[in-house]
Amino acid sequence: MGARCLAVIIPLACCAFDAVVAVVRLPVDLFSFTKPVIRGHLPGLYGGEEQLFELRVDRMNTLISFSPGPYASSNERAFLTTSDGGYFDFTSAIVRHSGINFTHVGMSIGPSGPLLRLFDSLDLVHYAQGAELVINSDLEDFENSACTPGSLFSVAVSKPKIIMGGDTKGHIRTAFGNHSTNTEFSFVSGAHLLTLPNHMIEPIKAIILAQDADYLYTFSSCTLLRSQLPTITVTFSEATPAGTINITSDDYTRWLGDDRCELLLGTSLLKSVSVLNPLMLSGVNLRFTKSSTFFCHQQ
Repeated sequence: MGARCLAVIIPLACCAFDAVVAVVRLPVDLFSFTKPVIRGHLPGLYGGEEQLFELRVDRMNTLISFSPGPYASSNERAFLTTSDGGYFDFTSAIVRHSGINFTHVGMSIGPSGPLLRLFDSLDLVHYAQGAELVINSDLEDFENSACTPGSLFSVAVSKPKIIMGGDTKGHIRTAFGNHSTNTEFSFVSGAHLLTLPNHMIEPIKAIILAQDADYLYTFSSCTLLRSQLPTITVTFSEATPAGTINITSDDYTRWLGDDRCELLLGTSLLKSVSVLNPLMLSGVNLRFTKSSTFFCHQQ
């Protein structure tokens, strides 16, 4: 695999994907911790215009481009900006939809996404001054460079039989009222960090409503309410070693300014399945492979 003039390009479209691909680092912009994005180009669709590729964990069979214009499907060459100022070059399927008034490309890095058919691993690593998507690093490098010692655990990811089936099994508990539930976790990107069954989310809503009667998922007196809301403990039963993440009220509320916040919890549509967006977990670095998702505390 060679380099081209004018830009450092790693050409994958021409190569067998069972070949060894060098480690590639792509800078991640965190405009909002709900929507990490990388930058790049889709010249076949948009010419030289820079695009934002939103990182997601959905079960997407293709990269999905939303833009004005007719519905269309094609294989397109993508050039993603690397941390050293070059471009990472590969070809993947694109589906274009109409009716949306902005250009948006979603790129799934999750265990059921298309990129893990091309690469061995995808790491989302947060640093003090930013974040990177690291392609094809080895596990030892990820643990040594991205993880607080002793914090790494992996979760085996199953192949769900239905669209809202779980990726893995686990348990959710809140720190008051002995509220808990066994659940399957479905890794999905969206507006919520975590969805909870009614018997767990209603007490949280009640605390907010007691302080802010106009509650519609955004609320005032955020500083006070954050001190009153419980920590949510997520335990993965299929983790190696045992895997637990504590999600504090600071994590599941987003600061909007003027002592107002937005609640990032939702109500589960299915009692037995909770949606979890791991990309929204604060202070957690992630590694996705075809069979496992790795979690660790950010250094």
